[in-house]
Amino acid sequence: MSWQAQRHSASLAVQQWLQGHAPKKAPVGATAFDQTGVRRHVILRGAEQAGAEFVISAPDEAGDGTVPSRSGLSPQPHCQSFLRVAVEHEPAYNPEAGPASVQALHFTLRAIVRIAQRVRESSRMMYEDF
Repeated sequence: MSWQAQRHSASLAVQQWLQGHAPKKAPVGATAFDQTGVRRHVILRGAEQAGAEFVISAPDEAGDGTVPSRSGLSPQPHCQSFLRVAVEHEPAYNPEAGPASVQALHFTLRAIVRIAQRVRESSRMMYEDF
């Protein structure tokens, strides 16, 4: 998701934060409200108190509602197995959500088993008690 920022107080810390540049010294604290709705009210506390309101906008590109498709494709050249299924992010591992979710579960389980097998096969990664 992308965020449309609506500034309430234009302190330097909030301006940098809204532009994607976190200040080198983090604010003393931050509080976020309304975490279940479509609005996020964030108060930053530092040298001066400032706040910002974020409203969820429509996705900028295709994806599962949380992660854009291009983000999932970027590690593909380094993967031994790759599976693309038509599932949303949250229900992806809920078998009751449908056949695509079951397929994602099976693929994930197979990947975990394969990683464990590779650990056993590698003398560099093997633990003494195996």
